[in-house]
Amino acid sequence: MNVRGPLPIKRIINAFGAVGYTLLLFVYAIISLSAVVWLIRRGKFFGLSINLRTAEPLVQTAPTEPEPLMAQLLSAALGIATALVLVISLTALTYWLGRGGSRMLKRSVRFCQCPVTLVTLLVGKVLACGVATVPVLLAGILQMGNLWVVIILLGFITVALIIFLLQHYLAHTSEVVQAKDVW
Repeated sequence: MNVRGPLPIKRIINAFGAVGYTLLLFVYAIISLSAVVWLIRRGKFFGLSINLRTAEPLVQTAPTEPEPLMAQLLSAALGIATALVLVISLTALTYWLGRGGSRMLKRSVRFCQCPVTLVTLLVGKVLACGVATVPVLLAGILQMGNLWVVIILLGFITVALIIFLLQHYLAHTSEVVQAKDVW
């Protein structure tokens, strides 16, 4: 599996790893934030409380006169610029999360005094997915009312695991990619 040289196949393989790490980090962030909200609701943080019963709805007012053409053009231009910045930042964020996650995983493997190979990287990624699965399942058992959130998070974990497996399959079948090059 050689796509005109070693560099393009490395980029393709590392793109899979970057997307997998991004999905996994998103799941970790949701788990952490839900734990913080749970602690706030239980009154474990002093001075912070969430009372959902006293939330007031927002009142929307209708505009009295139509907006001028310049204001419409300006808002459209701002919307397009915001969309471009969002796409560029999400692409860069995925790259940096993949690169940082890979470095952290390789340091963890070396800390366990194991050689960094494709197999040890895959085992580390599977363990990272398993670590994320445990609190999601516990939250599903404790709060059956938010079962759809548990299903979505388990879906994200499953997709990340499939992406990692596909990444390592591609790295294993290519002749030019070594373990040090895989994110």
